[in-house]
Amino acid sequence: MKKLLILILALMTSLASHSAPVTYKQYFDNPSKYALYLKGFEQGITLSQVMTVYRKQGNKLYCSPQERDLTIDEIVGIVQSEAKRFLDSGARTQEQINKQPIGAMLIVGLEQKYPCK
Repeated sequence: MKKLLILILALMTSLASHSAPVTYKQYFDNPSKYALYLKGFEQGITLSQVMTVYRKQGNKLYCSPQERDLTIDEIVGIVQSEAKRFLDSGARTQEQINKQPIGAMLIVGLEQKYPCK
């Protein structure tokens, strides 16, 4: 019984660590490992935007003028621009940025790059 409990706790800990948001540092330490994560996150935001407008449930977070999907390079550029903006403004240190969830940085970056007028 004790071994079973230890196994269950170990499995739960493992699953919890894999479901945690990917941080800025994790992404840039190994971009190829998390490229699909970041692209999927962006696609989820895009789908949410489409459904929000379609259902007339609120305002968009950002208003991209593009009629195409963003490439992973464009997404990474947006995240890096946001990190630079944080650093340049003094709002966060590099250490704080490294701990930020990359998805949250992407959302704020999209709002900054493509504001709705």
